[in-house]
Amino acid sequence: MSKYCPKCGTKNDENATFCRKCGYNFGLRKKKEEMKKDDTNLPHSRMTRRQANNNGKKRIGILICLLVLIVFMGVLLYNQSTSNKKVSSGSSSSTTATNYNKLSNKEKQNVQFEFNLQENKDADAPDPVYNINMKIKNNTDKKISFNEGKLTYNLEGYKANSKKSEIIVIEPKETKTVKNIFKNINEQATVGGAVINYDGKQLLQANFSNSSQSAGTNDEDQSNSDDTTDSTDNNTDTTNHHLTREEAEQILESKQELYGFTEPVSSMQAEEFSHMWEFTTVNDGQTLRLYVLDNGDVRALQGNF
Repeated sequence: MSKYCPKCGTKNDENATFCRKCGYNFGLRKKKEEMKKDDTNLPHSRMTRRQANNNGKKRIGILICLLVLIVFMGVLLYNQSTSNKKVSSGSSSSTTATNYNKLSNKEKQNVQFEFNLQENKDADAPDPVYNINMKIKNNTDKKISFNEGKLTYNLEGYKANSKKSEIIVIEPKETKTVKNIFKNINEQATVGGAVINYDGKQLLQANFSNSSQSAGTNDEDQSNSDDTTDSTDNNTDTTNHHLTREEAEQILESKQELYGFTEPVSSMQAEEFSHMWEFTTVNDGQTLRLYVLDNGDVRALQGNF
């Protein structure tokens, strides 16, 4: 076989290293052809490595996205579970609490209410005004709900509505205090037999003394209470006069038949206030509180205190 020189076209032997005419180096040509072959294969090799790198990065990106998605779903499920528990707890609390009005008479006897006066010295009023605080003691085994907004304070044409509107829940054996259930009550409306109603029904009849006096009861519908207001003519001058104990005892003794107490007035426990005297005794197994006001009026409150 033979080969031709690429430079001059002369025919040469197959194994010739140089052209016999122009001296062209056939070995140099072979080396260049091999180098071209290598250059042709090089881009494919680089492309393969680049694709491998890109595929690896894609896999890492996919894994990171999956991890982020898993974490996000976990947080979302946790928050939803916590929210459901709170809603469930709130629903359980509201459904298990019994409204005070739906208690039996016996159960109502185990719920004690106490109201006390507190002068509002910050009020912009020419005469003294008072706020009334309420304390509820739940001696039953039930959880009780009580609507503060349904309370009213009534005294001889004077009426004040509760300044609260929340529904409170009192756990069994728990005591709760609500400040300023009534606000800015006139001084004249704090002396005498004020009636405190709940949802239109009498809760108790309170006798205050224009100070820090408290009034309370645990009767259900006041069926066991005997609240009587009576005015009497007497020879005591009540103009700017505070009764002595002896004078109060004389007035109370004149009312013994009306109120039916048997204990001598002089033996009763007595407490002096700025505008009246309070005498305490037991009548028919129940506590009887008798209030003798400085103007000679007598008030009575009987029940289980």
